[in-house]
Amino acid sequence: MKIDGVFGVHHVHAWSIDEHNVIFSAHVNMHDMKISEAQKIYTEIDELMKNKYHMCHVTIQAETTRGENEDMIYDRGNDIP
Repeated sequence: MKIDGVFGVHHVHAWSIDEHNVIFSAHVNMHDMKISEAQKIYTEIDELMKNKYHMCHVTIQAETTRGENEDMIYDRGNDIP
């Protein structure tokens, strides 16, 4: 959320593949922009997750308003009306 251009994060997932490899994915709310403009944000998220949290693979799904009111982490359906 501290990355410029990001105003929401939800559907966060992390999988441990083995004792050395963790994969990360998240849906990220950004303002409507060209994909080429979003690439800067993708790169910043990717570098943060790999350098600070040692994720071996990062997948980001960009969205504008879809999911902006959803929780960051899925709670086994308890957070879905």
